[in-house]
Amino acid sequence: MNSRHTLAAAGVVAILAAPVRAQAPAAPQADDPVRTLVGRLDLERYKNTIKGLAQFGDRMQGTQRNRDAIAWLEQQLKSFGYTNVVRQRFQSAIGELENVYATKVGDTTPGEMYIVSAHMDGRGEGQAADDDASGCALVLELARVLASPGVKTNRSVRFIFWNN
Repeated sequence: MNSRHTLAAAGVVAILAAPVRAQAPAAPQADDPVRTLVGRLDLERYKNTIKGLAQFGDRMQGTQRNRDAIAWLEQQLKSFGYTNVVRQRFQSAIGELENVYATKVGDTTPGEMYIVSAHMDGRGEGQAADDDASGCALVLELARVLASPGVKTNRSVRFIFWNN
């Protein structure tokens, strides 16, 4: 990840650190769950995720590219093991749109929730990679890490990809 996104990812993991517990590999850092989780972030996966979303090009609301990108994001979340992936449909001035989200349910206080999100619609040069495929890739990478075996959270964490 570039330094801006690495800092953002590390910042989100640090915010979630109090409610996150990870079974760390046997290593000198085993007692630091934040370091363990940050160590699971993967630059190549992050870059490939940007490319994966950018393959749809402009993802303007109401277009087939937008709908295809929503389906792709849904599939990514399911591939991490989330079984509670939801497509939230709503009516806008241009027609029906969807948001998509998945929730990692917390162990001790599941009714309290952190939201980690990015808007998935986009346009611009470079297949809308910076509007906002890079933000979506960060959210997906965090969703992947928190779905890792042995990672538990006290509070729920919802990963949302907004449209509109």
